Amino acid sequence: MKCIQGVPYAHERADDLAWLLDSKGFSVTVYNKGGHADHPCVKVESGRWGLIDRTEYVYLAPAEDGRWWFWDTWLEPIAPAKEVSIAADKVARAVAAFRHGRHLFLVRD
Repeated sequence: MKCIQGVPYAHERADDLAWLLDSKGFSVTVYNKGGHADHPCVKVESGRWGLIDRTEYVYLAPAEDGRWWFWDTWLEPIAPAKEVSIAADKVARAVAAFRHGRHLFLVRD
């Protein structure tokens, strides 16, 4: 499978996702070296709002058609990498659900 966009594109989208989630009050860490050099990962924690600690890992990897996607820990697609704000909203809802005592899985619409 040939990737439509290169690895630098994935790193940029990971940074964009981290920035959006940080601006929503979540603690984020971007992993983009070592084992994550080709497939960056964003660790998202409940941050200052968390009554219950919740952590999600969001990975970037190409789908079968070569287009980059955000994927959850269970390798379920979240959103295309070009849809950073959609991915950020879905991840924020999943992590924030724990703030209110609910569990919400990341799902693709």
